Formats: sequence, structure tokens, C-alpha cells
Amino acid sequence: SVRVRLQRRISRCMMINLGPETATQQPAVLREVAQRRDNLAGVYGMTERVGTIRVGDGIWLHSDQ
Repeated sequence: SVRVRLQRRISRCMMINLGPETATQQPAVLREVAQRRDNLAGVYGMTERVGTIRVGDGIWLHSDQ
């Protein structure tokens, strides 16, 4: 089983503004992140245990705090 430790939240970048199939800009995405997500749209993570993650796999979040 894969284990990833989330390090910290990060600010959004321009890439989330591009549609995955067409690479066309979608300004509504950036507006949403800026207005409702404090301009944060990702996390830095570190792999603690390697493995394979597939579409449909379950994800469990654990807190060390």
C-alpha cells in the first residue's frame, strides 16, 4: 500500500487554468481558487512507501496531530 505524507499547502499555478484535453484556458477555475480557496490549490507531498495507485482505489487520511 502506498503512503504519502502531505507537507504543506501551496499556491495555485497557471496549469490548473488549462483544460486537460484541449489545453484551452478556463478562467473560471482560477477565479474559483482565488475567491473561495484562499488562492491555494495543491499540496507538496513526500512518498514514504512506494506502490501503485489506480483509478477507483480508496484513500484514507490520517493525522499525526
